[in-house]
Amino acid sequence: MTENIEWKILWCLFDEVIKYEVIAKVSEKYFTQSITQEIFTYCRENIIENNIINKDSILVKFNNSTEIKENLIPVDTTIYKTYIDKFVEEYCHNRIHSFGEKILAERVNSDNIYTEIGSLVKDISRDDDFQTIYMSDVVDKIVKSVTEGEEYFDGIATYIQSLDEKLNGLKPGNYIIIAGRPSMGKTALASHIALKNALKGIPTLFFSLEMNHSQLLMRMFASELKIELYKLKRRLLNDAEKIQIKNAQQTFKEMPLIIDESMCDVHQMMAKIQKAKMKYPNLGLILIDYLQLMRGKGGNETEITSNISRGLKSIAKEFNIPIIILSQLNRLCEQRENKRPQLSDLRSSGALEQDADIILFVYRDHYYNYNPKHESLCEINVAKFRDGEVGKILVEYNLKKQYWKYIDHTSKLWEIAKKFLKIE
Repeated sequence: MTENIEWKILWCLFDEVIKYEVIAKVSEKYFTQSITQEIFTYCRENIIENNIINKDSILVKFNNSTEIKENLIPVDTTIYKTYIDKFVEEYCHNRIHSFGEKILAERVNSDNIYTEIGSLVKDISRDDDFQTIYMSDVVDKIVKSVTEGEEYFDGIATYIQSLDEKLNGLKPGNYIIIAGRPSMGKTALASHIALKNALKGIPTLFFSLEMNHSQLLMRMFASELKIELYKLKRRLLNDAEKIQIKNAQQTFKEMPLIIDESMCDVHQMMAKIQKAKMKYPNLGLILIDYLQLMRGKGGNETEITSNISRGLKSIAKEFNIPIIILSQLNRLCEQRENKRPQLSDLRSSGALEQDADIILFVYRDHYYNYNPKHESLCEINVAKFRDGEVGKILVEYNLKKQYWKYIDHTSKLWEIAKKFLKIE
């Protein structure tokens, strides 16, 4: 059956109406015979170059092959979709059967099984719709949506009102960098975003390369329950706080959050993501704390960081999931009078700045200029935003209880912020 359908697919390439759709849906890897694979590749290249192809030109190319003369015969091209469906179905069946035999023969390394399963799933997945968009089909719908629709929030929320208003959500496939010097609150911000989304039922994968799961969960308890972190660490809870934590215990157990503590490279991370998607097919968010602790290949730090960054951006696009990665800054900002970070402060800034869709700088002026009146103020500078405007927002960051909060512009804290940080 397979051999016969392969020749039918090839004949469909001679049809001027459907040939482009055929090459968009069919790949040379689907063919089991070397001769049909070679013919398909030759035809596709000529179609792309707008050259005329037919049986005669194929015979000339392949030295009047008897096999081609006997098998490449006219078929009903009006039912070409039936041919494609059968062709792809057979390919998928053969791939799954082959993979099963490989497992039974114990030729699959247990360390790589999730990578291989992910590769198999990706290989046999395809979109049945021909992805060509005509403006006549979509303009009316989009105009109606934006002029008559209700207020719309698109993407994963950070659950900091002012930041969400600016970003309108972290979009699928976005590659987001949160950067800052030590003790600015990068991990606290990342864990806040992870926690809030997981509590809302969005499956979240957190690669915590710096802290273990216990340290990270302590921060999340403090953030959600508004209990001072040092009391959790030192077991100084009063009876009311103990009851509060026990009441929240089941909620935390049921939230779809995975924490991975292992030091890994991009390829290992991809395998772990594929494994997570087997448990949570609708995995919605990935966070990594932090880039400089990841393993990578290269001759120097710049090359290593560049390779890691490109790999992570590819993962975001391939899995269509927003990835948030934390990054350290170099020490240049410490030498300036104004220590607010700039894009040039990013380590290997060329690669990171180019790859990122969004770059957020976290800065606490209190760290450098002590004043208890603005101890809880934190600036988040949207330094790069591929899909919108850059600019600073001001939030409240409670260091002791690890929570983040929008600052109402009518509040006393906002007036203090304007005075001490010179923000209009």
